[in-house]
This record gives sequence, structure tokens and C-alpha cells, in this order.
Amino acid sequence: MHAGENAVTAAQARALIAAQMPDLADLPLRRVGQTGTDNVLYRLGPALVARFPRLPWGAAEVLHLARWLPTLTPLPLSIPLATRLGQPDATYPHPWSIGPWLPGRDAFTAPPDQRTAVPILAQFLKTLHNHPRRPDAPLRGQADRFDLRLIAARPLIAQLTPAEGDADLLLHLLTRAQATPPFAGTPVWIHGDLHPANLLTRR
Repeated sequence: MHAGENAVTAAQARALIAAQMPDLADLPLRRVGQTGTDNVLYRLGPALVARFPRLPWGAAEVLHLARWLPTLTPLPLSIPLATRLGQPDATYPHPWSIGPWLPGRDAFTAPPDQRTAVPILAQFLKTLHNHPRRPDAPLRGQADRFDLRLIAARPLIAQLTPAEGDADLLLHLLTRAQATPPFAGTPVWIHGDLHPANLLTRR
């Protein structure tokens, strides 16, 4: 998926778990999910999932999420907490994590009923946005980079065919996004990648 990535094999994953968390070594292990860009996931027994970053930026995320997600609870929806951290070794260069398995299917392949899902998701986001960012938490300096990505997207959007998307609508939304003034309030936590493939649905 990426140049130079570390796509952990099942044998590597099992060896890392056995060496660092021997109490989990006998649990069944199987790879799950084929579309994650940052992590390779292995279901570990019935109740756990192991996350192995593909690239250094994913490794930084493992430590970031392990440190900060527990401070955001309680939230009205389950979030993927890391309850145990693994360390790099000679066979694998990144920290990795194990946490509870969250049941469900991704919302891209199993879209929820919008009438019930939208209020639930809105409440989750409202609660998340009521968590002020603590002074010792990292503040991502991505606003300028995001603006550059919006500018770079403009010529690509203009070339869309009608079957690929509504170019006029997308360009209108892009213009509105670029005109949005900087946020002037107290920094709060947000979900940085609220994509259907990053949401789980049940029933």
C-alpha cells in the first residue's frame, strides 16, 4: 500500500505477541480488514485486536491514541482504546498495541439507517467537542497543509466527469471551506478522519 511499509505477517504478529505478552500467545490470531492505510489488524481471540502500524506516522499515532483516548471517556459510543503497548524489536521497528475488539461492520459496506444514526453520531461529536484539549496534549499544525491540499484538489475536481461526481458542487464546497475563518475558541478534540470506513455499525 505504501513504499517501505511494514506489513506485518501473521507469523511476525504471533512471534511479537508471544515474546512480549506470553499470556496471550495461545489465543487464535487472524488478520482482519484489508483497507486500513495506517495499521495492519489482527483479531486476537474473541475479545482483542492487535494493531501494527505500517509506517512511522502510524507508530506515532499508536502512542498518541494510547496516551490520550482514555482521557476522552466517557463518550456515548465505544472508541478503540489501546490497553497494552508492545515494543519494537529486531524484526519489527514500531510500537504496537492491543485493545478490545469492537464488534460491527464498517459503515461504508454496511451503511446505518440515517434516521437513527445521525442523532447518535451528532451526540458523539458534540460530546467529543466538549472535551478541551489539555495544555500538554499535542496540537497538530495541519491547517496550512490542509489549505494546500484544498488548493491542489481544485484542478482535479474540475476534471471530474458527471459519473465521478458533481464538479460544480464540489468546487462550491471547496470555496466555502477555504473561506472559513480560523477557529478562535478554546482548542478541543475532534475526529480527524470521520469516514464511513472508520465507523462501525451494528444491526
